[in-house]
Amino acid sequence: MPGTVNSAALRGGRAGARRGAECQSKGSEPMSIDAATVAHVAHLARIRVAEEDLAGFAGELSAILGWVEQLQSVDVDGVEPMSAVHPMPLPLREDVVTDGGIRDDVLANAPDAREGFFAVPKVVE
Repeated sequence: MPGTVNSAALRGGRAGARRGAECQSKGSEPMSIDAATVAHVAHLARIRVAEEDLAGFAGELSAILGWVEQLQSVDVDGVEPMSAVHPMPLPLREDVVTDGGIRDDVLANAPDAREGFFAVPKVVE
């Protein structure tokens, strides 16, 4: 069953999308999304979008793609990839194989346990 999206709630980002269209780099034509493409994507995503909102969303998506094209023009040569803005070392622990030591506690929750294992019904003949 398709989900329903409040079109007015999705319009919250229009000001940013307009700014993205205004800030596009000169010399390249932005990728354009038409109402038919928006309808197709909405269908694939199982999102119900009113017919009168398709043109507005097409403009917003085109502006977003304009921002992406602008980001692709940024020179990142020599910039190391980052996993976070603030460098934080990940806490490491020793890689040791254990049995967990809590088999009886885990099996206490099983509806049927036999000989230290979960017993399950046969599903393949």
